[in-house]
Amino acid sequence: MEKPRGPTVASTIKKLESWKQKLLDMALANQIGGEDFAVENRRLSSQIKSLRDEMAEQARELSKRDQLAEKFDTVVELLANMDFGVMWEHATD
Repeated sequence: MEKPRGPTVASTIKKLESWKQKLLDMALANQIGGEDFAVENRRLSSQIKSLRDEMAEQARELSKRDQLAEKFDTVVELLANMDFGVMWEHATD
């Protein structure tokens, strides 16, 4: 699997959370109005939620793949331990 290029989802979330904090600091310092703060805060919160949902979905998919790989390894081990010669003899008797 190829390593993704660019920022990770986690680093993007961290950056957005930092922007939210700066936005709050600006609002508390009366550098932006309440309505502007509310609009931008909702936008950033929505982006953060979407990215967190994306991370959760990626984690579920990775877990699913890991479970499938474990099952495959189990099947491989079972097949490796079977004596097909003996099975063939019993089947053709």
